[in-house]
Amino acid sequence: MSISWRFYLTACGALLLSACATAEFPGTWSPLPRMTVARQETGAAVIGDKLYVSGGLGTTVPPSPRTTMEVFDFTLQTWSFTAPLPLDLDHHMMVAVDGLLYLIGGYSRPGGPVVTSDQVHIYDPAFDSWSTGASMPAPRGGAWAVAIDRKIYCVGGENGGVSSGSLFIYDVDLDSWGTGAPMPTARNHLNAVTDGINVYVLGGRDGSTSVAANEKYIVAEDRWESLAPLPTARAAMACAYLDGRIYCAGGETPMLFAVNEVYNVAGDHWNIQTPMPIPRHGVAAVAYEGSIIAPGGGLVQGFDPTNAVDMFTPATPLPAPSGGVVATILLLAVGFRHWLVRRK
Repeated sequence: MSISWRFYLTACGALLLSACATAEFPGTWSPLPRMTVARQETGAAVIGDKLYVSGGLGTTVPPSPRTTMEVFDFTLQTWSFTAPLPLDLDHHMMVAVDGLLYLIGGYSRPGGPVVTSDQVHIYDPAFDSWSTGASMPAPRGGAWAVAIDRKIYCVGGENGGVSSGSLFIYDVDLDSWGTGAPMPTARNHLNAVTDGINVYVLGGRDGSTSVAANEKYIVAEDRWESLAPLPTARAAMACAYLDGRIYCAGGETPMLFAVNEVYNVAGDHWNIQTPMPIPRHGVAAVAYEGSIIAPGGGLVQGFDPTNAVDMFTPATPLPAPSGGVVATILLLAVGFRHWLVRRK
């Protein structure tokens, strides 16, 4: 057998094994029961088998923020309302820590100009009641927060039209704030997720320009690291961390997006997944039971909120080949070699 045929068989075998080990099928989007009211630029978080969606901009012209919070029971597949928020809020942060919800910052529009908030409001589902926490070091709107253990990391945002790279850290037990190393790329309308160890901050915008920055805050070392940038620069996406990947769907600026790009944390690279069925922005996505839930959002840039709720379920990756599969491939290669030799 010629050297070219040996090279061909070896190369084909290597490519086949590589494909078997890394290939993924497209995931699927499916609808869930709609929220009672349409809203965008909300907060969202999961506690147990319930999804909470708070505040956000409503359908009035000009848009006004809502004071309501809805809760979706995954078991019953129904929506209901909780006690109302202490004030109207949109573009706020919301995270769950040990059964409590923390609503932080955001915009309030009490019948007049937009006011950027520094307040912390704490919701206890067991008593359907609200309390307050220590105020942030500075007001922030269009920022994002994640919780690691019993600390809440609040990144970016803006105040008075000026984007920030600030990192404010709230200690739940002490009810006090500290600061971390500032984020390299100042931005608002960003998204942040966590793998339970570090904080990943993706996209956003500064002024009217979207950024593709993907930066990781290494908590244990109080420092930032730049990662592979978003393939499509955009702001106000639906982002969630799930099984070693960060899913970034939808978004806006300079247009409305449906694209669903997936960041592989271990490999520091991006893939493309199934796009959103309807492009939208201003969605606070959450991970739940192997899927990503995207409640509400805006159907045009800056407005037209929806009450639609979509669920994205990634396909199961094609498994790496077993020893039996590898042996079969090798036997086929050897058999093909002998067949070629016999033909000479």
